[in-house]
Amino acid sequence: MIDFINVETPQRGAVLVPEIKGRWPGNLDILFKLVKAFHEDHPLSFEESFFNELQSDTVNARILWRDLIFTRDHNVIKTVLATGFLDFAKGDASNKTRLALKFLFGLLGNGILNTDGEEWKAHRALLRPFFARERVSDLEYFNHYSNKTVELFLARALSGESIDVQDVFGRFTLDVASEFLFATTKLNTLDLPLPRPGEAAMVATGTQGHDYGEFLNALEQIQLITSERVRRSWVWPLYEWWGDATSPYNKAIDDWVAPLIQGALEAKKKRGSEKMGANEASLTDHLVDSTDNLKNILLASRETTSTLLTFLLYMLSEHPEATMKLRAEIMEIVPEGAPTFENVMNMKYLRACLNETLRLFAPVPLNMRGVCPPFGFPCRSWIQADDLWGADAEEFSPERWIKPERLKIITSDPSKFIPFNAGPLMVKILQVFRGFELHQEDAPPGSLPPSSWKHGRASRDRESVASLDNHTAF
Repeated sequence: MIDFINVETPQRGAVLVPEIKGRWPGNLDILFKLVKAFHEDHPLSFEESFFNELQSDTVNARILWRDLIFTRDHNVIKTVLATGFLDFAKGDASNKTRLALKFLFGLLGNGILNTDGEEWKAHRALLRPFFARERVSDLEYFNHYSNKTVELFLARALSGESIDVQDVFGRFTLDVASEFLFATTKLNTLDLPLPRPGEAAMVATGTQGHDYGEFLNALEQIQLITSERVRRSWVWPLYEWWGDATSPYNKAIDDWVAPLIQGALEAKKKRGSEKMGANEASLTDHLVDSTDNLKNILLASRETTSTLLTFLLYMLSEHPEATMKLRAEIMEIVPEGAPTFENVMNMKYLRACLNETLRLFAPVPLNMRGVCPPFGFPCRSWIQADDLWGADAEEFSPERWIKPERLKIITSDPSKFIPFNAGPLMVKILQVFRGFELHQEDAPPGSLPPSSWKHGRASRDRESVASLDNHTAF
């Protein structure tokens, strides 16, 4: 996780953050390399080179004569997100135009993920009842869509064809969120045609001619634009001088979400001025009472969970021994039928696999904040990932979350890791399947690792590229 932070001049004896020294004025060469690395390098690998070069876990890229500080120090991250939370904002508070916040507006609007202060507290209070344990522990929504997902996997397995699991998991999470949060069963994206092996595209696969395809394309394009804006720093508006690049895609998303809002508006009209309790309505009903911004919830529900499930299956395909252990645990606790919330909570190895996947493939790998007052950070001396996680820091090892001597390393400093859960669907899948194979030759063009990763530090990257060279399956 990396935070981008604008800071004032340190005081009271604080040490300045080490600066990256580029060759061009304003470190323009660094800016251009950041943008280029986004398209070619392993995620965040270029930023990691900053830390290695200066032997520091917190560095200042100083882009166009403004502080742009990167950190991988989990103590600094803890300060930003927890102990010093009120001193930081999602936009640069010293900048009245709040350009740092505006680059996210096209993606997140004025929802909970893109607001600060009292506005953020209001959003949080609105959403909190819908994520209480008694609601989240009701797995009825998951079971229905889990069964549909397993049927899709089984049909492809029986035909001997591969399946784009990222596409399917995206549909699964969207369908679940639509019913759980918005009280609608009309989306049914799992019922739309799936892409055929070798014919998938990076965007809107198998959904040509469907509204879902346009929505998915728009959502992914906005995320790409936002990622470009991050790397262009505060000068990103110059690249969009003739208009907001996210506008046409926002319209497609709004058109797709409109039926959800319209249904809630009609329900609100029928009940008049009477407001509904948290247990009496869908989240949409309450959002209509307060705000019309649903993109935050759609993004959070679809992207994070589907990313976790996709990478978990990717890791299990490369580690059949972990798949066997996980399936053994599932077959012992719930060999058939729908798992209960308690069943899932009792599956220690499942939780370990999920945590390890999150550790290696964070769904939200970076964060950004602007500091409000001058602020000093409790920085540590430079250390490498091995010092936090052990010599196998780059490897997939669920056992680190189970063995007492290894778990102690994590529990001694919980701020190194913040997990979340996505277990019920994996239970259903592993009740049916004994293992998985990774068919890189059927992957969408543009999703494959570049050849430069062959010499990367992590063995999983080298193996992925080797599978492309040999067209083998894991």
